[in-house]
Amino acid sequence: MVNAPTEASALHPYVAAEMVIVLVQALDNQHFGSVDALIENSGTSQSRSALFGLTIGHALAVQEQYLDNLSSSDRDRYDTRYEEIYDAYDDATSDLPPSYRAVEIAAQALGTAFARTLLEDDESLLYDAMSTQQPTALDQLMLPTGKYLRSRDVTEPIEAAAPPADAEWLVSYQFGPVYLYLLLSLGLPAPEALTAADGWGNGAATDYRLDGLVCVDAHVVADSRD
Repeated sequence: MVNAPTEASALHPYVAAEMVIVLVQALDNQHFGSVDALIENSGTSQSRSALFGLTIGHALAVQEQYLDNLSSSDRDRYDTRYEEIYDAYDDATSDLPPSYRAVEIAAQALGTAFARTLLEDDESLLYDAMSTQQPTALDQLMLPTGKYLRSRDVTEPIEAAAPPADAEWLVSYQFGPVYLYLLLSLGLPAPEALTAADGWGNGAATDYRLDGLVCVDAHVVADSRD
C-alpha cells in the first residue's frame, strides 16, 4: 500500500513513490484515456512527445507532492535509494553522448514543469490538456504561458528535404525545439541558443549517405516573423 496503516504492510518509501506514478497514470487513463491516446497517437513525433511529457509529467508532479509529505526518516530512505538507482543509470549510460541523453529526458522534464504550472494556475486546465486541449509540440511545454495558455501556438507547415539524386536516403524526421537548442548551442552561447530555440515553429531533417559520408539536411521554420 502507498499509505500503509501498519509498519508490517508498509512498502519501502522509494517503491511507494514509484507506485504513485503508476497509480496516477492509471487514474488519468481511466478518466481521460491519456495513456490510450498516447499509444494510439498517429500524429507527429512532436505531438507524441508532448503527450508523453504531459502524461508522465502529471504523475511526477503528484509524486513530488507525495514526497513532500514523507517523514524525514522516510525521505532519507527514499533519497538514498534514488541516488543508488540514479548512479546505476548514470554508469549504464555514461558512453552515450550528453546530447542524446538530454533529448531522451526532455519530454519528461518539460512535462513535469508544464503540469505543475497548470495545476498552480487552475487544475481544470490540466484536465483540459489531458482531454480536449492536448499540447501538440514540446515548445508548448517549454513555454506554457506564451505558447499554450495565452494562445495555442500551432506548428508551422514544413517538408523534409529530398536527398541529392546520387545519394542514399537514410531517414527523414521531424525535430523539435530541444534538438534545435542542442544544435545551436554547439556554436552559440547557451542563452542565445535557448532564445533562438524558443522561436521554433517546426523542423524537418533528412539524413543521407553521399560519397561515404552521412549528411544531414535540416530545415527550420520560425513560429512568427518576429
